Amino acid sequence: MKLFEANKTCLKNYKEFSGRAVRSEFWKFILFQFLAMIGLTVVNSILFGPTENLVVMVTTGSDGIPVQSVRHHLQYNSGWLGTIYGFAMLMPTLSVTWRRMHDTGKPGWQIIIPMSVALLISLLVFYFSFVSIPIDQSIVPHGIETPSSVRMPTNPGLALFAWAIGMASIALTIFWLTRKSQPGPNKYGPNPNEGSA
Repeated sequence: MKLFEANKTCLKNYKEFSGRAVRSEFWKFILFQFLAMIGLTVVNSILFGPTENLVVMVTTGSDGIPVQSVRHHLQYNSGWLGTIYGFAMLMPTLSVTWRRMHDTGKPGWQIIIPMSVALLISLLVFYFSFVSIPIDQSIVPHGIETPSSVRMPTNPGLALFAWAIGMASIALTIFWLTRKSQPGPNKYGPNPNEGSA
């Protein structure tokens, strides 16, 4: 299946959660989305320029006292074009991912488990082990709005644990989505491209 053919198939079947999607269909669709976002980033950057970001860095010195600094940087992104495109592609991406899981013999809903677990652990760690540190407004250039505080982990080891769980969930998700198709028909239907998946 060619790149544009895979994209056309996934867009056409955007609300189809039954059946199967072979590896080539899924990964070519994902590649197309990645390339589209790069294109939108280029277009947004040409039309609207980069976004200027002000980053307030808060670190803890060896004496345990928070040290704050301000840094400017330019960010090139897809902007509101990418946001609109991302929302438009949400349903087709979810449905092809669901069918890809079916193709490996797993129920589609299982794709939700790793990300849900990672999100829940991250939220719990963020809520229970982070503290708010007020931002010293005297270091912020005049006329630039900044939040009044920033949250920092009180236990970096716990924050690292949450990050590791998140990375493990992404790795598990990618592993599931790169598995070979189940040969022949399975309970979700016939292999749509027997021999080439």
